[in-house]
Order: sequence, then C-alpha cells, then structure tokens
Amino acid sequence: MEEYTHYQEFGNGETLVLLPSNWLTSWSYKSLAQKLARKYRVIVPDLYRGLSKYKKNALTVGDYTKQLHAFLQNQRVSDYYLIGVSFSSLIASEYLYQYPSELKKAMLISTIIPIPRKRFTLLDGLIGYMNLFYHNTFSWKGIKVNFRWLFDGVFNCLLRHPKQFFLDALIATGEPKNKGSAIPVPTKILMASKDEFIRYGDSKNTKKIHNLEIETIEGYHAWFFLNEELLVEKIFDYLSEL
Repeated sequence: MEEYTHYQEFGNGETLVLLPSNWLTSWSYKSLAQKLARKYRVIVPDLYRGLSKYKKNALTVGDYTKQLHAFLQNQRVSDYYLIGVSFSSLIASEYLYQYPSELKKAMLISTIIPIPRKRFTLLDGLIGYMNLFYHNTFSWKGIKVNFRWLFDGVFNCLLRHPKQFFLDALIATGEPKNKGSAIPVPTKILMASKDEFIRYGDSKNTKKIHNLEIETIEGYHAWFFLNEELLVEKIFDYLSEL
C-alpha cells in the first residue's frame, strides 16, 4: 500500500498549517480554513484519518510529529505558522521543540502548557466529551456542531481507521511530558474559561514560560466551533504582531 496524506488547501500568501482536533478531519475545519484563507494559504492535513493511508498506525505523539514533518517536507512547505486545536495541540507542542527553525509562530487552542501533573485518564475524557455535547444542546448552532462531529468522527475516523481511532484515545491520555521553562517559538494559547477538559487554575504556571502567552476566552472547550469569526480575528491579530 502506498502511503498518502490527504489534505485540503485554501487561499494564498504566507502558509498557515491547521491541525484538526481529535477524531475530526479537514472536512470539519473547512469553514474555518476558508475564513483564514482571506489572508493566508491554509493547509489542513488529515494525519492518520480521513482519506489518508499509512502502513502503520501512530502509537505516540512523536509518530504524529514525524508524519507531519514528512508531509510538509514533501509539500516543500517551510517558514510557516502552525495551529493546533485540543488534541492536535499535543502534536503542535512537540513540533515546536523538534523543528523550531521551520516555524514563525504557533497558536494552541483549548489546551494548556505546561501539562498538569495529574494524568488525564480515559474516564476524564469520557466525562469531558459528555459535558461537551451536553453544553452544545442549548443552541441550534451547537446542535449542528454536535452532528458535524458525529458524522466526521464516525465516517471519516472510526470506520476508515478503526484501530487508530482507539489508539488516539490512549495517546491523548498518555503520561504527560513537560519540556521545561522555555519554548523555542513564539506561542500563544487561547484557553476557554469553562473548558470541560482543562482546569482553569492550571493556566497560572504559563507565566513562568518564556515565549508563551495565554488569553482566556469566555466559553467551553469548543467555543471556536461556535464562534469561528472570533477565532479568526484572534489568529489574524496574533500572527500579524511584530
């Protein structure tokens, strides 16, 4: 079987690489990518999911990182911005340390650095997802987002890559690894004030990390799906800062 990483690309200009969150593909992020394409060339790769094909599954965040690097080298992409969302922030965070010379800036959405000492368990994840879907049921937009996630997660992840689907749950709840008190690439975190997966108090340690800033957004973990224009505004503002 020939390996292949499926991706979607939009717009022109400086390159911005957008990594979909857990169990979702570029299909769910098309609307956001098209909005970002007003100013950037946006590439959304489907690493280990969707129409992509690989001989081996990813077992660690490091496997994702290596595959992303190989994909970007194959596409001859360099000197770009990187955005990680939720689970894919783990990939983006690892990438910052492995290949800092390739990046201009990074943004991490609905995550936290340093990773809390308390290990995130499968039970924590299950409860988090239950709350996530529940909080979305109070608006029509949230209900549509729930259905988008279910369709994409089932048909483009679970059915196409069943083993990887369950491996990703183990990767997301693996032993946390903190890299130290400095980040080699300017990075900003957008963290939800009522995140279902992350305790707001964990953000206090980010003040100790060089090259990292954090901004709190009012809302839940998936606020960016419910207000894409706000996210686009935040991304444009940060990437344009000198």
